[in-house]
Amino acid sequence: MKSKVIFLVLFALSSLTVLAAPPSKREAQIETILELTQANICNPYFLETPQWQEFVTTLEQAKTLKLNDEEFARLFNQASKKLPFSHYYLNYTKGGSSTSMKNFSLEEIDGNTALMNVRSWSRDPQAMIQVIGQIESKGYSKLIIDLRDNTGGTLDAAVILGQYLTNQTIDAGTYITRSWFEKTEAYPTQSEIGQLDYMKELSYDAFGQMLQQPAFRMIIPGHNNSVFKGEVVVLVNEHTASTNEPLVHLIQQYGLGTLVGTKTAGNMMSGKFFKVSKKLRLFLPVADYVTAEGIRLDQVGVTPDVQVSSAQALNKAKELLGL
Repeated sequence: MKSKVIFLVLFALSSLTVLAAPPSKREAQIETILELTQANICNPYFLETPQWQEFVTTLEQAKTLKLNDEEFARLFNQASKKLPFSHYYLNYTKGGSSTSMKNFSLEEIDGNTALMNVRSWSRDPQAMIQVIGQIESKGYSKLIIDLRDNTGGTLDAAVILGQYLTNQTIDAGTYITRSWFEKTEAYPTQSEIGQLDYMKELSYDAFGQMLQQPAFRMIIPGHNNSVFKGEVVVLVNEHTASTNEPLVHLIQQYGLGTLVGTKTAGNMMSGKFFKVSKKLRLFLPVADYVTAEGIRLDQVGVTPDVQVSSAQALNKAKELLGL
């Protein structure tokens, strides 16, 4: 009888061993994603929301585990749109060569009017400087800046354009990192913002260094260089995001131009890539942003001065400029 009991116990233990199989590749990736997020997201309070819990449930459901990498990234990115923060997605790399497109270009509409297309904000500002040089050499008095479908990029070239539109000092807002939110759930007050350090160099590298601080300001200094003195119209739509949004907010606040189109994306944070696997990289927000007035643009966006469909925005801009 004793030997029979021992046999049954051993059988039960062996069954539990079979059932406790090691995690699958996808389960391990999901665990890595959640660990990276919990350790690096700018505001850990984002992960205490019902939307986050629902998102995690979606990732862990049985059918998700059966998806290939491309399908998993697609599901992840679709589900993340319901979260109360942006700049959170999976980048799937297929491999192979990719085609590149000029980020900045200038088109003449007539002898007085130029159309600047900005498809993305590159790290190298030299191309923007060249486009501005073309505007100066031609002596245009009317400028349309097309930011439709521009999802963002780095700040270098955007600062160059901003300084071409005005020579006055501009308070370009405040960035808040994880070490701030680890102490408090509250965003900094106007009084606290006034005591923060600010970027001394307006570049991608300097921005990365400032992210080591709990919070910091971006002040664009005044200057004596040439500025555009004519009429400016800026085209925006629901895909105008990230770096573009502080820029168009400032253009609107300082009266530097007229915004035309649809409300911007409301995707304004600062993010960073983290490796998940050979083909998957996680992009997550490492800094939140508020304007000089303390407005959080993420999940809010910027409403244009003249609201028309994205398809009609250029024609409306021409109409406003008397073309």
